[in-house]
This record gives sequence, structure tokens and C-alpha cells, in this order.
Amino acid sequence: MLEAAAERGVPIVCGALTPTEVDVAWAHGAAAVKVFPVTMVGGASYVRALREPLDDVLLLPTGGVDVASTQDFARAGCVGVGIGSAMVGEQLVADRDWSAVARRAGSFVAAWQTGLDIRG
Repeated sequence: MLEAAAERGVPIVCGALTPTEVDVAWAHGAAAVKVFPVTMVGGASYVRALREPLDDVLLLPTGGVDVASTQDFARAGCVGVGIGSAMVGEQLVADRDWSAVARRAGSFVAAWQTGLDIRG
């Protein structure tokens, strides 16, 4: 599927966890590799370890990402993060509290920018 998509110019973010899975996904044409569940295997420390031998791979950590770890992932050289319930909680949606979602999103954006600034 990755090879067919790459041949047609369709970007796919493929999920992986182990270094071998990340390398295979990248070698077969993934536009980026989603590392899931990143917090269960060490968070930003794990991403930095992955980047040692795989520094050309665009990594997108997901699974338990919060505001503090967002900054760490930016500093670790990731291309972004996947955020779920830490930004859009079930109760906020039920309450239609979109302003709270927007505030949370702003916190993630600020953390990402801070991480990029620290990385230089």
C-alpha cells in the first residue's frame, strides 16, 4: 500500500513502534512515521534513541502526548505530534465547550514553538 501510494504521490503516515518497523515504513515510502504508543516506550527519550540511527525519518509521536511532552518532542526533532483526549476531551465535546478546546490547542502550539526555539 505504501509503495502504491508513493508512486501516485499520495502521502501516507504509517504507524510503527520498533526501530525495524519505523525503518521498513520509511523505506517503503511513508511520508512520515507515526510512533504509537510513544509514552508507553519512553516518550521523547525513545524518539531521540530512534533518531540516532534513523535521523532522516520524519517522526510523528502519538499516544499519551500532553502539553509538556509536546515541547520535548519538538526539541527531539519530530515533525509534529498527534494529540487526542489531552486536547479534545469527551466532556468538552459533550458540553460543546469549543473555547476550552481552543485554549488547549493554543497551549499545545505554544509548547511546540517553545520546543523549537530551545532546539534552535
